[in-house]
Amino acid sequence: MAVDVWPNGRVQVWNAVTPVVASGPADPRIPFTPNVAEAVLALGYCAPAVGPDRPPANLSASVWRSSAVARPVAIGVVDITPPGIPPGLAGLYTALPGANGSTAWPPGQYVVELDGERADGRPYARWFGIAVRH
Repeated sequence: MAVDVWPNGRVQVWNAVTPVVASGPADPRIPFTPNVAEAVLALGYCAPAVGPDRPPANLSASVWRSSAVARPVAIGVVDITPPGIPPGLAGLYTALPGANGSTAWPPGQYVVELDGERADGRPYARWFGIAVRH
């Protein structure tokens, strides 16, 4: 999920991606989905609400900036998930403010890890990527 800016205003975008089990943020199995806009104000996810792929309620998200020439680097984000969303089912994040004060996502590749523990104690970890382009 993303909140993008286009010439005619803001648009909420949903792209389907199937997160995968991976060994870490550099794992080549991680799928990337492109997000192209004049500006990307927020990035996030919506998870399945039912079934075996529903994540646990204690889900947390970590984000890395990925590059073809360097190891992925963990980055901080600001959680702007709207109140009332059931825990684990969605998350929406802005980038930390840059030198110009903007919290829009700069162009680049970002890897998201969704991590938690199921009620039966089994770990839950899924990964996906978003390629931001302007």
